[in-house]
Amino acid sequence: MVIVGGNIRFGRVKKWSTQDFRIIVEGKKLAIFYSPNTPRTFYTIADSSGKVFATGSISETGTTNCVLQFAAPGNYFINLVDGEDMLKQAIQLS
Repeated sequence: MVIVGGNIRFGRVKKWSTQDFRIIVEGKKLAIFYSPNTPRTFYTIADSSGKVFATGSISETGTTNCVLQFAAPGNYFINLVDGEDMLKQAIQLS
C-alpha cells in the first residue's frame, strides 16, 4: 500500500501523481479525469458504510461523467480500479 497526497493506492507501485486522477464535483454531478492504463478500468462510488451508489467504466478519452441522483448529500468514496491498481478518493456531495 502506498499513500500519495492523502489518497490510498493498492496494487503495483507505479509512477502516479494527483494530476493523473482528478475529480470535479458539482452538486450530484461528477466528472472523473483519468486516462486508463488497461481496458478493464472502472469506478464505484460508495458511502462510508460501503453501500455502492454508482459504478461504471472509465472512458478511454480520459473524461467520465456520472450523476448520483439517488445519493443524499454527504461524504462518499470513489474507488477506481485499473487492472491490478486501485485508487481511492473521498468526495463530498451537496
